[in-house]
Order: sequence, then C-alpha cells, then structure tokens
Amino acid sequence: MDKVMRAQHISWRDLDDHIVILDSKKMQMVHHLEGVSAFLWRSLSDTTDMKSLVELVCNEYEVDEKIAFKDTNDFLQKLQGLSLLEK
Repeated sequence: MDKVMRAQHISWRDLDDHIVILDSKKMQMVHHLEGVSAFLWRSLSDTTDMKSLVELVCNEYEVDEKIAFKDTNDFLQKLQGLSLLEK
C-alpha cells in the first residue's frame, strides 16, 4: 500500500476521543474508531504513505517499528476490506 487515502463516498466526524464514519455505499453503515485507530484515521491525507504512518505511530506511542508496521498494516487492510480507503 503506497499512498493511503480515505474513500470519497464516506463522511466522518471527529468526536474528541473517537471517530465516527458513515459509509453511504453500504446502506449507511457506521464505524467507530478509538485509540490508535482514531489516531491513524486522523493522520490520513492525500499525501500519506505507509512509512509516514508507521513513523507517526512510533513517535506518538513509543512502540517498536516492527510492531507499529504490523499493527498499522493490519488496520489499513481492514479499512481496505471495508472499502473505506481508495484503491
């Protein structure tokens, strides 16, 4: 996964300690993100790539790069599977 971008068909709100995502393509399905997941979601932009996300997680949560990579990759794969990211 090179660049990581939110899908265009979603709406989302940042509610301080969590994120609420509305997926209009899937019958108004709602997703909730908290903790590191919410942090990663907030960090997504049209110029974000996997390497920069892993660096952000390492710096914010003081975790090993291998762990940050695995967890970030797992999270992004889940978002991709839910069609919440652009391909």
